[in-house]
Amino acid sequence: MKNPLIEATKNGIDELVIGILEKFPYAAYGYDENGKNILHIAVEQKDRILYNYFMKKIISKKDMLADVDNEGNTILHLAASLGTTPRVLLGRLNQMTWDICWFTRVLYEHKFLEHFLDHENIDGKTARDLFIENHSNLKEQSEKALKDMNNSLMVVSVLIGTVNYTALFTIPGAFDGKTGLPVLRHTNEHELNIFNSYVTMTLICSLFALIMMLSIQLSRFRSSDFYVSLPLRFFFAMLTLFISLISTVLACSEACVLEAMTDVQVMAWWTLLSSGVVLGLIFVDTVYLTVTYIGFAALWSLYY
Repeated sequence: MKNPLIEATKNGIDELVIGILEKFPYAAYGYDENGKNILHIAVEQKDRILYNYFMKKIISKKDMLADVDNEGNTILHLAASLGTTPRVLLGRLNQMTWDICWFTRVLYEHKFLEHFLDHENIDGKTARDLFIENHSNLKEQSEKALKDMNNSLMVVSVLIGTVNYTALFTIPGAFDGKTGLPVLRHTNEHELNIFNSYVTMTLICSLFALIMMLSIQLSRFRSSDFYVSLPLRFFFAMLTLFISLISTVLACSEACVLEAMTDVQVMAWWTLLSSGVVLGLIFVDTVYLTVTYIGFAALWSLYY
């Protein structure tokens, strides 16, 4: 007969696992047919909720963490498995970051596990060897997906920068033929300064986004880069690109104000509102997984 606690842990049935351990706390020290305890299984399944619960409730967790299964795998070998976090829907692009973060958390949350880094299983592989082997294809797919998306975003960033650079020297109202200064400089100086501020902000943000994207493109894409470096670069690239898009729309609306086009002004502000909502939704959808990951990585880093 199979162990119900082991099976519930494998299937991620939190309520059943918690219920069993509350009534039978010593059931936590059982093993499955491969010599894995429930901590091993939770780490292999990357089930952060059960793992956190076990860390709080199990008394002899240090001994369980130090256990080795029938194939000579330590808990670090199991943390190096290829998988996903059950509570977060992942794409192939984000899975690599979660897996390296999980492996790093298990390693550094328990300092005594560091001596297991050189431990080999029955196949002669260390935990790092196993991680590299399990994630070789995923790393290549993630690199390709990120570069392809990055190429498209760089084109958008360059186009935004080019349009706004041109707008900076074609100010609404044209220039005075005698002085060479903007015609609206004396009549609408405040509005003109606002327009220039939006255009300047767009140029700065689009340039910063382009720099971030170039740094991603030129990255060596080592496994460790997926832990913090690449997610942060991607987030800041998307954030500044989003700001540059919003600033471009604001600059267009301000240009309509300068040209004193009343009907167009109303349409421009409605366009601004709808564009802001659409761009905001696109931005949130694009960076949601990255922000979620950065939040969890920052939270986990507090433990070690």
